[in-house]
Amino acid sequence: MSKSLLIALYLLVVLLQTADAAIESNRQFCARAVGSLADSLIVKLQLQPAGSIRLKSTDGDLDKLLHGQLAEGLHGQGFEVYLGEESRPNQMLQLEAAITAFNLSYQSEHQSLFSRGEIRRTCTLSATARLLSEEGRLLKTASLGDFEQSDILTYRAAKQARSGGELYSPELPASMFQRVVEPVLIVGITGVLVYLFFASR
Repeated sequence: MSKSLLIALYLLVVLLQTADAAIESNRQFCARAVGSLADSLIVKLQLQPAGSIRLKSTDGDLDKLLHGQLAEGLHGQGFEVYLGEESRPNQMLQLEAAITAFNLSYQSEHQSLFSRGEIRRTCTLSATARLLSEEGRLLKTASLGDFEQSDILTYRAAKQARSGGELYSPELPASMFQRVVEPVLIVGITGVLVYLFFASR
């Protein structure tokens, strides 16, 4: 094998590895969607910088992502943000926020019999937020439903992006070959076997 061919193969491997490293995982993709959702909730609440605000703690990966993005957005608006039960001033506004619906899905795009085509990745979110006074009195509410973010991936990239547990691992769509050709083959082979069985009797 010539030296130039070896160099070309090496460069191809490096290029493929670089492309794989640049693939945004489904968790990172959903985190970006949650960030946009948090920004929209802050806009809907029409908050005016007023010193300190506390984000009430919740469980769950998605709500933690939401609270992190809300904290960043509120800090950018001039608030001093406190999370959970950490040390804080006695009197401050409180913000309760939670993601109420989440769906991450894959859908086929431009698929043909001999090509898997591309995958549309879509994250759909709904969330609610409640702003409370220092005494716990409800001041404002905001909600967002069916907030969507999507992009297009190659089939290979969509497969590699599935990580972080079941939440971030949607089922890959079946190829046209799997949906059309395989059932026909199975029915055909079954028919032939049945025919041969009865023909041999």
